[in-house]
Amino acid sequence: MEERRFNYANRKKNRCYSREPYRLPHEYWPGLLTDEFTSYKQWRVGAFVPGRPARLRQRPATFAGTIIEFECFFGYLVHVAKRNPSSLCLADICDPNALRAYATWHAENRTEGRPSRFIEKTLTDFLVCARHYLKADSEVINAIAALKAEWDPLPVRDKRARWNSLATLEAVGLAEYPDGRKYPNNLYAALAAQRSLIIRLLVRRPLRSRNIREMKLGHNLYREPGEWVIEFQGEELKVGRRSGQENVYRVSFPSDLEDALEEFLEKWRPRLNTTNSEFVFLSRTGQPLSQGALNKQVIKAVYEHTGRLTNIHLFRDIWATEYITHTQNFTVAASMLGDKLETVLRCYAHLQTHDAGRQADEFLIRVLGIEEKDTGDTKEQV
Repeated sequence: MEERRFNYANRKKNRCYSREPYRLPHEYWPGLLTDEFTSYKQWRVGAFVPGRPARLRQRPATFAGTIIEFECFFGYLVHVAKRNPSSLCLADICDPNALRAYATWHAENRTEGRPSRFIEKTLTDFLVCARHYLKADSEVINAIAALKAEWDPLPVRDKRARWNSLATLEAVGLAEYPDGRKYPNNLYAALAAQRSLIIRLLVRRPLRSRNIREMKLGHNLYREPGEWVIEFQGEELKVGRRSGQENVYRVSFPSDLEDALEEFLEKWRPRLNTTNSEFVFLSRTGQPLSQGALNKQVIKAVYEHTGRLTNIHLFRDIWATEYITHTQNFTVAASMLGDKLETVLRCYAHLQTHDAGRQADEFLIRVLGIEEKDTGDTKEQV
């Protein structure tokens, strides 16, 4: 697994990479739109905003991820619909006709005629803004909701093309460790050691990307007598409260990785931590890792060893699938994923009938006392 057999830069890319960009970046918005959007941001991320349902509050990092949805819509209005940029305003998202034209154009020109998850999420966020912030009338709200209901995207990418087993991902993590290999400088060696630890940690603890990126030493990762512990609480998690109580995710750090962790903290992390940061994992400049940077590092490492584009979120799916298939223990899987049991049951219910024929035969062997005949490599029932 040490050999890098694939070149990430030469990977096969989707057609969207070569298409003409249409997005209107936030920094190019007219002053009125910028001011309106700033007010909307304050409404969405503020700790307490009178009149705003608490469930609609977003973390700044989450809100930042939605900006591209507005940039793309306003970019469509300017570059495709030929609107004058100075005429743009936030209330344009309340125009059902413009939204329908944008959604249709996007499907026909960007996703080969298929409804996309991106547009579905865009309509979801615009609907929240229109209903709760802009207070659009019921006719507009109903029209946007109806358009969203029409948008039922199916997964486009085949997970099988990006799927790697946990054993393979573990081998990738081991191969990334800078074991005597030459690097341009100690900084690159430290980044390789960090990448190795992150990949191997994800194989054992299916954390979300944000938990890797936002993990703080002494707060989310700390030492207790006899073990290291990973812990996130409340707003540090995707769901801050459950059943009226603060949500808590607490799990032991994998014992077989403790030596690797302690070596990383003592030897490699100091080479990255030029800013005296409290974050565990850092960029080459000593800053917290961005979502894009972390995901690219993991995808690139896995691809160059396996030829498969396995992203961080898919680690969670792989972990859950392998664990549930082998144990049928949905409760522990939910705990490790940090999800509600109902969510895991809904997403992985099909694994309850995995290899149903074999399980039925094992049941009948016990109940009916059927003997098994040894035929060499396999056993047949007699």
